[in-house]
Amino acid sequence: MVVVINQAPKIKKAIEGAKKILIVSHQKPDGDTLGSASALLAYLKSQNRDCLGFCVSPVPQNYNYLPHMDSFTTSRQTAKNFNPDLTMVVDSGDLDYAGAKDVVTSILEPHILVNIDHHKTNTGFGDINCVDVEAASTTEIVLRLFQQMGIKVSDEMAVGCLTGIITDTNSFTNPNTRAETLNSAGDLLSAGATITTVNNQLIKNKDLKTLKVWGKILSRLTYDPETKMASTAVFLSDLDEAQIDDEAVDGVANFLNSLGDVKVALVLKEMPGGMVKGSFRTNDDFTDVSELAKLLGGGGHKKAAGFSLPGKITQTQAGWQVVSN
Repeated sequence: MVVVINQAPKIKKAIEGAKKILIVSHQKPDGDTLGSASALLAYLKSQNRDCLGFCVSPVPQNYNYLPHMDSFTTSRQTAKNFNPDLTMVVDSGDLDYAGAKDVVTSILEPHILVNIDHHKTNTGFGDINCVDVEAASTTEIVLRLFQQMGIKVSDEMAVGCLTGIITDTNSFTNPNTRAETLNSAGDLLSAGATITTVNNQLIKNKDLKTLKVWGKILSRLTYDPETKMASTAVFLSDLDEAQIDDEAVDGVANFLNSLGDVKVALVLKEMPGGMVKGSFRTNDDFTDVSELAKLLGGGGHKKAAGFSLPGKITQTQAGWQVVSN
C-alpha cells in the first residue's frame, strides 16, 4: 500500500499530461492482466481519452464479458503507429514476458513507461514502477491507485478489478488472499461488480469434452513421497483430439494444489513450436515455487510460478521430464 501511495501522484500526473495512452497486457493473457487493462481502459474512455489496448496474443473468448476488450489490438505495427506518449504495462515482470519490448523501444520520445505489477520477479523496467509484491493481484493495485487518485470506481472498472482478484486468488482460496484483498473485493462489490458474473464466466464454464480431457490428465497424476510433489502432463494430442484449446486446461494446476499431503503441484503442458510450459503451485508456508521456476528460466510468485522450456514431455521411472527434441 505504501508503494501505491508514493506512486499514485506520479501516475496521475502522467495520465493527465498524456495525449495518447497505450495499455499493455502480457502474452497468453489471464484474468489479472486483462482485468487490469479493462479497468484502466474503462476509466480512460469515461474521460474521452485517446487510448488503445495491446496484447500480442488474442483475448480468450471467456474474457469477452470484460468491458472494452474490443479496444485491443494484437498487431505490433498498429501499436507502434499509435505512437503513445504514455504506456502502461500491467501484470508483467518484464517487457519480454509482456511480448511488447520491440513496441515500447520503438516509441518516439518524449514517452513515459509505467509498470504496474505484483510479481516478486519484476525487474523494475518502468520510468514509474508501482510494484507491490504483497498484493494478491495487479487489479488490487489498480483499484488502490484509483482510490488514491480520487477516482470514483464505476461498475465497468469494478468488474475488471474483481476479475483479477478472483483469478489470482483462485476464488479467495489461495494463500495470497489477505484481509486487504477481501476489503478490496468488498469495495468492488459496492461499486457494482458481482462475484456471480465473474464465476459464471471463468469457473462454471466447463463443457463435457473439456472435463473428459481433465480426466485423462488426472489419470496421469504421479506423486513423489520424498518431495511431496504431485505432477502430471498435458499433451498437444489431448487438446487436438478433443478440439479444445490449451486455455481449457489452465485450471488443472490450481486444482492439484487442493490435494492433501502435497507441498508442490506441477503441470507440464506441451505447447506449439516444440515448447513445454510448466506451472508450479503450492500452499506450503515454507516453499517458494518462484525460486524453483527461476532455476528453469521462469519466475512468478511465492505460491504460483511458471517456466517454459524447449523440448517434449516424457515419462520415466523418476516421473515426468522435459527432454530436448
